[in-house]
Order: sequence, then C-alpha cells, then structure tokens
Amino acid sequence: MLKRLSHIFLDNWIAKIIVIVLAFGLWAFVVNTGYRSDVLPESISVTARDVPDTLAIASELPAVQVEVFAPTASFQRLKTNDIQAFVNTAGLSAGNHSLEIKVFADDPNVRVLEVTPPFLELTLENKRTDVFAINLETEGSLGQGFVADKAELSSQDVRVTGATSTIAAIDQVVVRLPLNGETGAVERTLTPVALNQDREELNNLSFSPEVIEVRLPVIQAEDAKSVGIEVDTAGQPAEGFFVGTISSDPSTTTAQGSSKALSEITTLVTETIDLSGATETIERTVKLITPDNVRAEPSNISIKIEIRPGSLTRTVDARIEATNTNLSASFSPASISITLRGPADKVRSAGESDVVARIDVASLGAGQHTLQLQRSQFGLDDQIEIDFVQTSVDVTLSPS
Repeated sequence: MLKRLSHIFLDNWIAKIIVIVLAFGLWAFVVNTGYRSDVLPESISVTARDVPDTLAIASELPAVQVEVFAPTASFQRLKTNDIQAFVNTAGLSAGNHSLEIKVFADDPNVRVLEVTPPFLELTLENKRTDVFAINLETEGSLGQGFVADKAELSSQDVRVTGATSTIAAIDQVVVRLPLNGETGAVERTLTPVALNQDREELNNLSFSPEVIEVRLPVIQAEDAKSVGIEVDTAGQPAEGFFVGTISSDPSTTTAQGSSKALSEITTLVTETIDLSGATETIERTVKLITPDNVRAEPSNISIKIEIRPGSLTRTVDARIEATNTNLSASFSPASISITLRGPADKVRSAGESDVVARIDVASLGAGQHTLQLQRSQFGLDDQIEIDFVQTSVDVTLSPS
C-alpha cells in the first residue's frame, strides 16, 4: 500500500509540481482579472471648481455615495482620495443654482456607475473680506501644577474672505491648541477656524495668513484656590421676558497660579453670552477668562440662563360676530377695543392674531337687541385677563 502511494506522489514529480504552479497562477489570474461592482464604503466630499473671482459659496457642499465598476485588483487598491467629486461653477452669477455632481476616478480602469445624490443646490453670493482678531483656545490641560503664561501669536488678526452672509455670521475666529500634560513651552502651527454665535464652525472661507504660529510659555504654579464663577451677559431678552435664575455647572473652579496673582482673584468671568431677543432658556458651554499666569480647572463651564415670560398688557381691536342664526346680523359698533393682560408670550400671541367675540344669538328673533359682552365669547387663553372699554353692543337681526 505504501509503495503504491509513493509511486502516486513521486512518479513524474517534476511534472506534478509544474501543474500545481500553473494551477495557482491560473487561480491568481482569474481572481485579479475579475470585476467588482459596489458602493464605496466612504462618502466622497464635493468641491466647487472655477468659482468666479467676485463670488463665493454660501451653502454647504455635501458628500456623495459613489458606486463604481472596476477590475477586482483596481477596486482593492481604490482609496477615497483617488475619487474626485465636483461641480463646475464657471460663468455662474450670484444666486441659487442646481448643478450636476461630476465624479471621476484617477484610475482609468474604474468606471463610475451611480452618484447619490446626483445634483446639489448651490448658493453663490458676492465675495466679502473682513479682518478679525484671533482668539487662542486651549483643549486639554497642562501638567499638574503648571500654568500657561501669556501666549505669543505670529499674528494678532486675520483676513477672512467668503460669501457675504457667511462673513456676517462670524462671531469669532479662533486657533485651537491641544494640550496633553505639558510642563514646558508649547509651540504649534495652527489653522484658524471661524465660529458663529452658537460656536459652530463656518465653512467655505479662506484665511490670510493661512496658519498661525503659536508659542505658549508654561510656568510652574505656586498656589491654588477655589473661586466663584461670574456669568457675563449682554443684551436684553425680548419684550415681555425677563432673566430668571442663572446657574453654572460647576459653580466653582480651581484657579492655579502665583500667590500674588491668586490674591487678586475672587471670581473668574465667563465669555459673554448674548441675551438679545431671547424668548426661551439658554444653555451653553463657555470658557472662563483667566489672567496671565493663572489656570482654571475646569475651564469650560456649562451655563443655564432661564428666560421667563413677564406680564404684558396690550390693547387690541376685536371684531363682533353672531353665531347660531340664519338671520343677517349687523353690530354697532362692528368692533370694540379691549385690553389684554397676562403672560407676555400668550398676550403677544393673541395680539398678533385676529381677536373675535362670537356671540350666540340663537334665542333672538329679528329686530334690535342689546347684548352683554362676556369673556368666554373671545376664546382666549385662560391666563389672559380682558378689560372692556364698553360692556355691551347693539345688534340688528334681519332676514337674509
């Protein structure tokens, strides 16, 4: 038996090895010359090409899903940056445009089958440039017992160019410096970021200079103490609203620095929160403003500012209508002046709508009648009080 098996494996062994090598080569050839059709696992960002010099993009550019058809080998080598997705804006004017998204691959063997979505809505506006001060924000913390001295920036301001509405939305421009337990000076090259009032990043902007060199000296803290937090606000809530309770989480922070610097500190103030026109409670995370050579831990504080409706009085004209009758009704006067008093939001809402007194005249026949006005006839919120300049109206009912 063994002798027979040895003949099977050893007879013509060179030929058998050649057959195995050829079989493997054939398998590799088949695998690598096969084709694959599939959606790429990552979305492709869309760019805009040939934007006219006087215009800028005012809308967000989406990312698209791309389905391709390619040889298996090409598909396996394919990376996100090998696919280009763009819209052509050459010759367009300011306004809204629906544009086809064009996609191609750097590899000529890769064919694009489908793009989702195939079109985008693009808004172009006149270009505008403004100058903004640069604020340094730190993320993370220095080593325990160390604080930052005054930061040095290669430029104190930056020119920002973009669509008119986007520039108008900029609240501040920041560079963000990551910290991770450093005990010595930190030097970084950082890219400016524009933020709106809600601290959301704004896109489609260009900056000059494009990068900012930052050096943050670090010194050893001599002392630490717990200090209170003062919330800085600006502006007033909308008419009829007032500021209620202001709270912070945490309510105190630990200030670290030199004994002399800490001796002058009892509280640390937050970044300013704008209350202008507010009609509802504001919740926001803001940074504490610290003097030179002082560090706060934590430095990001959650703030809650309650905005409550106050009492509001408003005089409006109310129409008079008759209900539950087939007769024609004529009122004298046709409308009356009433004064509404109650929570500001409810009075304001009532005053902006058509106030109507609907009087049930089902029990009345043709002729002239004097009717008493009642609060229930106006259908207003129960929290609103009504003062009548006059308490009755005359109505003439006649056949239609």
